[in-house]
Amino acid sequence: MRTLSALKGPKLQEARRFLMERRRGLSPTAPYFQEERYDTPDGDYCIARFDVTPFRGARGGVQEVFAALQQAVFNAEIIISESSGNITIREDDELGDENLSHMRFVSQSPRGVPLETNLVLFSDCNQCEERDADLAENGRYAIMASDFVDEDERFPYRPMERVRRDSTTMTMVTSYRDPESGFNREGELVVVVTRWALNIVRRPAMATPDNVWDDLRNSHVRWADLMFNCVRQALGLPVVQ
Repeated sequence: MRTLSALKGPKLQEARRFLMERRRGLSPTAPYFQEERYDTPDGDYCIARFDVTPFRGARGGVQEVFAALQQAVFNAEIIISESSGNITIREDDELGDENLSHMRFVSQSPRGVPLETNLVLFSDCNQCEERDADLAENGRYAIMASDFVDEDERFPYRPMERVRRDSTTMTMVTSYRDPESGFNREGELVVVVTRWALNIVRRPAMATPDNVWDDLRNSHVRWADLMFNCVRQALGLPVVQ
C-alpha cells in the first residue's frame, strides 16, 4: 500500500504531461481517433489507441463525467464479458483509498482459453496550478492512469496455463466552452475525455492453435467503445452505435 501510494503522484503527473503533449495542435472539442495494431519480435500482439471524445450535454462538468468513468472502470469485468464474450471474474485488494485500486481479472474465452490481467489504477481530480485560458470550470481536470503489474508474489502469472493480457492506460477529463455552439453568450460547456491506451496480448507459452490465437488478438478491440457508451448511459446521453 505504501509503495503504491508513493507511485500515485508521479504516475498521474506523467500521464497528464504525456496527454497534454500528445493532443497538442488538435482542436480541444473535436473528436479524434487513431489506432495501431502490430506484432512485436517476441510474438506479442499490441493495440495502441489514442482518442479525444467530447461529451456535449454533460451538465455536471468534469466531476460528473469523471465519476461515470470511474463507475465504468469499476464494472470492467462486465464490459470485458460483453466486449469479448469472455466470462470474467474480478478480484480487488481493499486499499482504503477510492483513488487507488489493485485489480486482477481472470477470464475464459469462448474457446475455453484462460486469460489473466493484473493492474494498478491511480486517479485524482484537481485544479490546474497554472492558468489555462482555454479550460472551463476554473481549470478543473481529472486524471486516471493504470499500469500492469509485471510481478506479483501473491498472484504469480501462469504462462503455461493462462494467456497474459497487459494494459497501460492514461485518461484525462477536461472541459471547454465552445463559443460557436450558439448555446449562450459563454458558449456550450463541452467535457472532453482524452485517452491513450496500449493493450498487449502476450504470446502464450502453452500450445495455442492459430485460430484460437487470432480470436484472442481481436477480443479486446471493442472495450473502449463499450466503456464510453456506459459513460453516455450514466450521463443520460445517446449511445453511439
